[in-house]
Amino acid sequence: KNFGDAFLASWTVTKSPALVDTYSTTGELGPGTDPELADAVLIASLKAIAEVRRAKDLQVYSQNPKIVKGFGWDYRVSLGIGLHMGWAVEGAVGSNR
Repeated sequence: KNFGDAFLASWTVTKSPALVDTYSTTGELGPGTDPELADAVLIASLKAIAEVRRAKDLQVYSQNPKIVKGFGWDYRVSLGIGLHMGWAVEGAVGSNR
């Protein structure tokens, strides 16, 4: 889902009944999950942020006269990532349905 300046991405890690039952009663991850999954997602997110900061073409882009005029000389492209694991309500965002 595109929110203009942000994207929402979600996916199902597992549909294990054991996970659902355990998580619903304890709030902790249960059988059927990879305990290293959260670490891998965090590392991938940090790598993506580092690559955006390191990208020379984005640094050049931020010095474009139109960008400087609109955002100032200190503008730089940035990336933020929010991570959540657990229950979520899925559906159309901003819709009556």
